[in-house]
Amino acid sequence: MGVTGEYSFSNCYALTKEVSAETAGRIAGKCDPDGSLTSNFGWIGMKVNNNVVTEGTATDVNGESVYAKSFWDNQNFGIPTNILQSHAAYLKPKFTLTYNSNGATSGNAPDAEKYADGELAKVASAVGMSKTDSGKNYKADGWNANADGTGTSYAKDAYLSMTKDETLYVKWVEGTPVTHTVTFVNETVTVHTETVNSGETVTAYELQPRTGYTFVAWKNGNNNWDFTQTVTSDITLTAEWNINQYMIIFRNTADTKVPNINLNYGATVTVPENPTRKGYSFTGWEPEIPETMPAQNLDITAQWTINSYTLTFENTGDSIIPPISQTYMTPISPPSDSSWAGYTFIGWDKEIPAFMPAEDITITAQLKYPSSGGSSKTTYTVTFNANGGAGEMFPQTFTSVKEKVLNLNFFTREGYTFAGWATSADGDVVYTYGETIKVTKSMTLYAVWESNEPVNTEQPGDEPENPEKPTEPETPAPILAVLAGLGAAVVLRRK
Repeated sequence: MGVTGEYSFSNCYALTKEVSAETAGRIAGKCDPDGSLTSNFGWIGMKVNNNVVTEGTATDVNGESVYAKSFWDNQNFGIPTNILQSHAAYLKPKFTLTYNSNGATSGNAPDAEKYADGELAKVASAVGMSKTDSGKNYKADGWNANADGTGTSYAKDAYLSMTKDETLYVKWVEGTPVTHTVTFVNETVTVHTETVNSGETVTAYELQPRTGYTFVAWKNGNNNWDFTQTVTSDITLTAEWNINQYMIIFRNTADTKVPNINLNYGATVTVPENPTRKGYSFTGWEPEIPETMPAQNLDITAQWTINSYTLTFENTGDSIIPPISQTYMTPISPPSDSSWAGYTFIGWDKEIPAFMPAEDITITAQLKYPSSGGSSKTTYTVTFNANGGAGEMFPQTFTSVKEKVLNLNFFTREGYTFAGWATSADGDVVYTYGETIKVTKSMTLYAVWESNEPVNTEQPGDEPENPEKPTEPETPAPILAVLAGLGAAVVLRRK
């Protein structure tokens, strides 16, 4: 920079040897007897503290800068002529003006300047500096003698008289506020954004209810966001939900304990096994069990249909006591007295229940002959099965003390001839046509059929020997037929 200020000149001798600053001061004292300029001299052509003093340069002498200027003069003051006489210029003491950025977060303060005593310093500009503090933006508005702005303020290009070292601090004024963006995200979707001044709080965004879930919190990363906390940067808040669990309660399950179902919303529901109930048939659930757990607790009730059962009476003599069919646990009215066709009724083989049980029951009358001196007999029923044939036959009653001829067969089967009776559907003939039998238990007899198609035992190409015309079968005539039903009997004799 250029050196300004007052200069003072004196006639001194320039020495062509290296001297210390102390020596330079003593030599300079010859030109300045009162010593007022001693500390401010530089000597052209000499070294002072390893700095060569040359014309036009500022050189440090005893901590101060001097500006040397030579003035050539032919006057002889008794100094050898081979040493040129020169004038040394001195500069008044210099003071430093320092610019302090005062916490600026952007931009730099101007460099410090040195000024002579009393010199007017032109204050530099503070433009370009700014700072952010406690969530607020500040801009530079000149300078102030104090960091807190309570001193003298200086605008750009103002003048400051330099009589000492001075420091000027950027003077701050509040600018536009610092803002931050708060983003609310729900299920990976941005549902709301809000701009908040730095240092202020943000209001929680209110979400719509989510089916099957309970809202927990807004999360900033892994942490719950406290909405009393101030915002100091851009943040993203994500909704956290807990999935709800619901219960299905099964009611009216009667004899079966069906455990309740606890599942998360949307989970697959496994349908339990159907419950059971004595005397009833399970028909389903009301309401129906859902495939997946809904967002509510459910009460599901078992639905039932009451069953009907039949009470059948056997060995009822000449009377036909119709079966009693009615629903479970309804009262049963016992049958009235029947005609036992010469037998004495002594009771039923099991007690007639007062209410219909949850099963079909067959009750057999216990009869006795009057002439047997009170001994009882058992009556059995033989039921006839067509076993592939057609027609109808009444059951036949037998007693344990008397043989009886089997009823005539009234079943027919096209292409077949009746062969007798079997005790099973695929059994062999046990009782023949019109046979007299004694029965010791109730049973079912099955018709046995023989095909009318001849069995071909000839080989292909063989000629039959002595072929004869088949004779017509003799028309059978039953010897004796006992027709069951209402005690009627028909006797047919062979011609």
